[in-house]
Amino acid sequence: MPTAARAIDMAAFNSIAVIGAGAWGTALAAVAARAGRSVTLYARSSASVTRMKATHENPRLPGIRLESSIDFTGDIAQAANADAILIVTPAQNLRGAVIALAPYLKQPKPVIACAKGIERGTHKFMTEVIAEAAPAAIPAILSGPSFADDVVAAKAETTLIIPPPALCTDNGAMIAWAGAERMALGLTDSMEAPPRARWLLDANAKAPAGYANSRAGY
Repeated sequence: MPTAARAIDMAAFNSIAVIGAGAWGTALAAVAARAGRSVTLYARSSASVTRMKATHENPRLPGIRLESSIDFTGDIAQAANADAILIVTPAQNLRGAVIALAPYLKQPKPVIACAKGIERGTHKFMTEVIAEAAPAAIPAILSGPSFADDVVAAKAETTLIIPPPALCTDNGAMIAWAGAERMALGLTDSMEAPPRARWLLDANAKAPAGYANSRAGY
C-alpha cells in the first residue's frame, strides 16, 4: 500500500507531459488534451519539434490533426514541470529517458511507463527501472491493450494506469489481474471494440499464468 504522501489521485493532475513523440506518445498526448489537460509533448529531435509546432501534425500518425492546445518542446526540464509524466519510449530506452528527466523532478510525482518489457541485462521491470533512475518518481505503468491509431481515432479501447503492487509487478500479470477483476465485476467488452489477443489466465493459480517466466525474462 502506498503511503499517504505518495498516494495517487489521477483526477488531481491538470498537466501532463509525454516524453517521446512517436505514434503512441503522440496519441496519448492527443487523448490527454481532449480530456482537458494541459499537455506538453517532448521530442528529442529539434526538427520534429519545429515541424509539429508549424503543422500540428506528426508523420508517425498521418492524417491526424493534433489539438492546438498541445505544447511541443525539446526541453525536458519544461516537461518535468507537469503534474504527471508519461514515458513513451521503447522499453530498452526507458532508463536513459528517466535519467535525463530525474534532475528536474523537484517533488514526488507519477512517472508512468508506457512500454511493456523487461530491461535487458538487469531483468528489471519498467517500474523498477523508474524507481532506480529517479528516486523522486512515483512509478506506475499504463497498460492496454491499445493501439495508437485506434486511440487517437477515439475507438473503444481499455487502458489502465496501474501502480506496482507487491504481488503484481510484471506488466503481463497486471493485465491478467485487471481482467480477472473486470470479470468478477461482471464487466464485458464493448461489441464495437476490435478483437485483441487476451492474456492467458489460470483462475486457480495464485498468480497469472506465465508470471514466473516473465520474471525470468523469457
